[in-house]
Amino acid sequence: MVAKTLIKMGRMQPVVDYAAIIFGCFLVALGLDLFLIPNRITAGGVSGISTILFHLLGVPVGLSMLGFNSLLFLIALMTLGREFGLRSAVATVALSFMVDGIYFVAPLLGTAPDLAERGITQNVLLATIFGDILTGAGMALVFLKNSSTGGTDILARILNKYTEITIGRSLMMIDALVTVGAGFVFGAEMAMFAIIAIFVNSKTIDFLIQGMNQGKKFLIISRKYREIADDIIRVMGRGATLLNGVGAFSGEDRPIILVVIRPRELPRLKSIVRDHDPDAFVMVSEVYEIMGEGFRRASL
Repeated sequence: MVAKTLIKMGRMQPVVDYAAIIFGCFLVALGLDLFLIPNRITAGGVSGISTILFHLLGVPVGLSMLGFNSLLFLIALMTLGREFGLRSAVATVALSFMVDGIYFVAPLLGTAPDLAERGITQNVLLATIFGDILTGAGMALVFLKNSSTGGTDILARILNKYTEITIGRSLMMIDALVTVGAGFVFGAEMAMFAIIAIFVNSKTIDFLIQGMNQGKKFLIISRKYREIADDIIRVMGRGATLLNGVGAFSGEDRPIILVVIRPRELPRLKSIVRDHDPDAFVMVSEVYEIMGEGFRRASL
């Protein structure tokens, strides 16, 4: 029975993945149509270029995006594999149709005939923040399913694959170039809002992809290592590992405590170390994902 259920789940997984991709595209389209495009906010990338063309020439944003993404789609096939390319094609086409679909359908709703032209709000700052939270959430969902919404997302995934640059930071660097162009078209003030938009978008993506399972890694060198480790286990309920270390100058054995905690546990651990040894040598670094006992189950 269990085996049959697992088989069915395996067969259903592609359906679930594509449904998530479509929903992610819908969130991106909502963010663009209801917040960003009406307020001339160009959050970089192909959507930013398409927004500029829409306000200058009246070219539908979705149509422009579909055209620009065709070339980048071929790049995805060659560098990121057929699976990524196929899913990206679905996401790219779906997003393009959704962007234009919402724009043309919104006036027909009756309750807000100018919704597509004016957006939900004319406050540019609110539109920037909420629009890019929506688009960032949608893009993160698409990325998590090994796909892309097209445009510079593909270039960001390529950079992420071959370098240690996160997807969000890659998008920020690439999209900054588009923002400079938008500044010449819409003015310096709108370019400033575009910079805020890129920042909010990239941080939303990084948080949803990595941030929900982030932590802090502590390396603690202290003569009171045993007392500190005991309190970590007893008071905090966290595991700790003792690593073998040797002082380069003294040649003495120096056990090193390795412990990974949630960010909210940081003050408590600092207090434990300070109480036992104010002179302890402590190194703290970011951990972008934690799997295993006490955290999220490993899914390698």
